[in-house]
Amino acid sequence: MRCLSLVYRLFALLAGQAEPITHNPYVLQAMAYFSDQFCHPISISEYAASLGLNNNYFSKLFKAETGVTPLRYLNRLRFEKAQYLLAHSSLSIDSIANEVGIPDT
Repeated sequence: MRCLSLVYRLFALLAGQAEPITHNPYVLQAMAYFSDQFCHPISISEYAASLGLNNNYFSKLFKAETGVTPLRYLNRLRFEKAQYLLAHSSLSIDSIANEVGIPDT
């Protein structure tokens, strides 16, 4: 999964759609965590609390650094993986949704 997320980032960079570069350690840590764990249920507010940050502050910080909210970033990872699986596997839509962390098809 980690390698696949890096491949997606490379494609996004080549297509000119890569997320802005950040040096903020909270945002870098969140991006890495989301990339590794997107197939599992993730609560943005619980994740922010695990960093010792208020949810609103974390969301504003993340958006200021990346241009998108944490939820949008997480959903983008899920949708990109689902799109890839739809095109390159014979899995059902329900199976793909479950695999990428989307509980309701």
